[in-house]
Amino acid sequence: MSQRGSRKLARKAKRGSADPSGVRDLAAARAAVRKGRLAEAVGAFEAALEAHSNLHAVRHEAALLWARLGHWPRALHHFETLIASGQASVALISDWGSALAQLGRTTEAGAAFARAVAEPNTTATAHAHLAHWLSDQGEISQASQHYDEALALEPNNAAALLGRGELRQQLGEPLLALSDFECALRTESRGHQAFLHVVEALLALGRREEALAHAERLLQARPGDCGALAVLALLLRECGNEARASLLNDLDGLVFQHWLDPPPLAESLEDFVAQAAHHVVTHPSLIRAPLHHATVSGGHTGELLIEPKGPIAEIERQLEARLLDVWRALPDDSRHPWLLARPAQVTVNAWGVVLEEGGHQIPHIHPEAWLSGVMYLALPEGHETWNAEKRSEGDSEAAQAGWLEFGKVDPRLKCAAQPSTRSIRPELGKIVFFPSFFYHRTLPFRGPGKRVSLAFDVIPVFS
Repeated sequence: MSQRGSRKLARKAKRGSADPSGVRDLAAARAAVRKGRLAEAVGAFEAALEAHSNLHAVRHEAALLWARLGHWPRALHHFETLIASGQASVALISDWGSALAQLGRTTEAGAAFARAVAEPNTTATAHAHLAHWLSDQGEISQASQHYDEALALEPNNAAALLGRGELRQQLGEPLLALSDFECALRTESRGHQAFLHVVEALLALGRREEALAHAERLLQARPGDCGALAVLALLLRECGNEARASLLNDLDGLVFQHWLDPPPLAESLEDFVAQAAHHVVTHPSLIRAPLHHATVSGGHTGELLIEPKGPIAEIERQLEARLLDVWRALPDDSRHPWLLARPAQVTVNAWGVVLEEGGHQIPHIHPEAWLSGVMYLALPEGHETWNAEKRSEGDSEAAQAGWLEFGKVDPRLKCAAQPSTRSIRPELGKIVFFPSFFYHRTLPFRGPGKRVSLAFDVIPVFS
């Protein structure tokens, strides 16, 4: 919200025409967002909206929060309420387009983005959003034009620089792509996306030592940063330092497995996880193939640790207990930068992943988190039989269909060195914890049914 909007709300409260508790709710919501406690901010924002439903800037903030939480239908509701009330700022129209795109309403999204750039006071970000959409549709020439227009308006717009850099990579212009990525990194020094793109471009050019220097500089500035640690480990391996790479990617010592317990009122563990799986697959935030995610042939929910939680409330309680167990089990190794950066305060985010036959996740990391994990709530019928048959046939890869695998890195990085890997069999109620900088993927499974899991991040909170 603008300072003008904040002063307006404060004046209303002072005159008694607004509920002072609404002012407190809004202040609490913003404080929670600043600290990264997004789930906590939801209730406070909704309470502030109830007290000040006509304050459009507050509703826009709430919509953006729902979007960050992955609750795109809820975000869209707020955006469309604002649009229907006659609000038509460039930022609002462009954000509305983003929600439409995430929900698969592609044509409507394109129209919204085009409307935003047609406004007389359009912005660089609006042009960048339209360019992203055009690029996704394969309209490379038009996308390039809008990236250029965005950068003419705002030369250091990070979204436009990253988008144009990606286009230039696709067009076989690696040096120009690197220039855009490095400019974006200077603009957003804390942005993992720009950092990873710089590394990708340097590796494509064969400049491994420069990429390694980038990672080491980032770790000096932000010790324990999981984006930098992931890159450092793969670059050490590329540069022939296998011993140091293996120390970082300790796939045996830093991956932990635990189990859910059936709660007192559940008949069995299977009954409990079935209830949780039903909650996930019927969740109103579940959308298929969200844009720019690691999931292929599947869907994601938004944040699950907000009301109504249903059976997830018991999972949250048990997860907190297992996290304490993992915390106590972490080795005391002063050589490992991830262990040295153990956060003093954390918050937990959780979301559901629903995969269908052939569904999988490409190798990825969780650079904003410190510790990540997954628990298994439903598995397709017959998957064990399929795996056993393939094992007996000597097809070791097919025998691990649907498993969680650590080690393989993002193929876009084009690494030559082959990393060590570790695969873990999914089982109902199993919880797997691992450092957020470990590259991991889900292997495609075969057979009917759904593979339902709950993924989570443990994120540092800084006062």
